[in-house]
Amino acid sequence: MNSSTILMVYLLENNHQKWDDNILNHIWQLAKFNLLKAKSKVLKAINAQLICLFLWTNSQKTIASAQNDKLFT
Repeated sequence: MNSSTILMVYLLENNHQKWDDNILNHIWQLAKFNLLKAKSKVLKAINAQLICLFLWTNSQKTIASAQNDKLFT
């Protein structure tokens, strides 16, 4: 799981402008799930990095998605 998440970080960092919204939404949902449900601290940290990368590549959409998913209280 850690390796696949690291691969998503790499792919998102280098190809985020080439992917459609469906793929990005799927990665967002996976990162959110792992961040909230994973028991491994390493996996949570990697998914936090993935969400930070979402913030870096498209901050407005990421904040809107986080608010819609009630990640902010």
